[in-house]
Amino acid sequence: MSHIQEHYKELLEDTVYLGNPHPFPVSCQWYELDRMKRYCWSSPLSDQTPSPLFLTIVGRMSANLNNTGIFGGWTVRSQFKPQRARRTFLLGAPLAGTLREHWPTAVSHLKKIQNQATTNSTDVRYLFLDDDSSPLNSVIRIGSGVFRDLAPHEALDENLVAAIPSSKKEDSEWLKISQTKALCDLVAFAEDGSSIPLRRIRSAISGSLVKVTFSLRCWRYSRSDPFSFAADVSRIDIIQPASEHNTLTPFVFSNITSVDNLHNGFSFCPEPMASQLNSVTMQKQQPHISSPTAKANDNSGTPSSPEKMSDITPPAPTENDATMTKSSCEIVIHNDTDHTAETSQKSLLLNSPEAPQPQYQHEQKHIPNVSSSAADIPLPTAAEFQAKETFCV
Repeated sequence: MSHIQEHYKELLEDTVYLGNPHPFPVSCQWYELDRMKRYCWSSPLSDQTPSPLFLTIVGRMSANLNNTGIFGGWTVRSQFKPQRARRTFLLGAPLAGTLREHWPTAVSHLKKIQNQATTNSTDVRYLFLDDDSSPLNSVIRIGSGVFRDLAPHEALDENLVAAIPSSKKEDSEWLKISQTKALCDLVAFAEDGSSIPLRRIRSAISGSLVKVTFSLRCWRYSRSDPFSFAADVSRIDIIQPASEHNTLTPFVFSNITSVDNLHNGFSFCPEPMASQLNSVTMQKQQPHISSPTAKANDNSGTPSSPEKMSDITPPAPTENDATMTKSSCEIVIHNDTDHTAETSQKSLLLNSPEAPQPQYQHEQKHIPNVSSSAADIPLPTAAEFQAKETFCV
């Protein structure tokens, strides 16, 4: 059983996996505390404190807006205060396979949970990159805090102090952070189960197929504000690294007809059909139109002795020497001195009758035919050499 198949089997047995085709458990609800709602288990015991429910979802970690570094989205040039920094990333549908088919179900379940907190209001923000996107094209924002408060009698976080930029060592805000805060852990595991250090998480998860475990929060401080949502990550498990998940079957772009196959900047290429393979094979095996000399050789049955290339003077080109194929946008050039058909995209640009011809300031000189001996080539005069030198400049 492959690594992905093992994860797939575990996901189908997980009741909190949002992509499960079975109905999502209804024994959960939103609890409000200090004007902040959290999605929690519904405990049958009245004296038990509700605990946040951790959901799981599988998707592709976007390489864009991946702010999972030590200080998240904050940089030295940031305009906002470092206390507000947050590690965030975007999660979209897997590129292929059965897990991609689970993504619309996961998005549908997530929006149903949203509706429970907003009493079916569509005035929401922050959880989805675009709330109007189709389920398959929906992208989810997930993140976590950068700092946490130091516990009583807890020592200073040496990793935090060492990571402060040199230009901010004496900054009053950073001095206060180093004395009262510590770095939050971002738990992430590689495909082999090994823990990923915080400094390597950003590069390790970028573009990978991952399973994300997270909880949900909701708040609205004013009735005129939309309902705001946040997905707080607690764990990231890499199912397939980016080097394997982003490797797709090469195919021509013109055969991609579905918008769903172009998601998040990547083209999901379908397998070529048999008719397309046959057309490609026929194009490669097109018969050539042989030269008159070759036709004479074929009729006689005995090939004539090959002539030297230097003794053959190429004929003047005619309109029939180039055949344009509109479907492939290529020109097939038949050369009397070569029995193979040369196809080139460059030929289309140079030999097309509609292509603009270059304009020269100097009169073009006659270029003699190349003969078998270099001595047959006339040397340019001093005036011609000076004109050529001026033209090159």
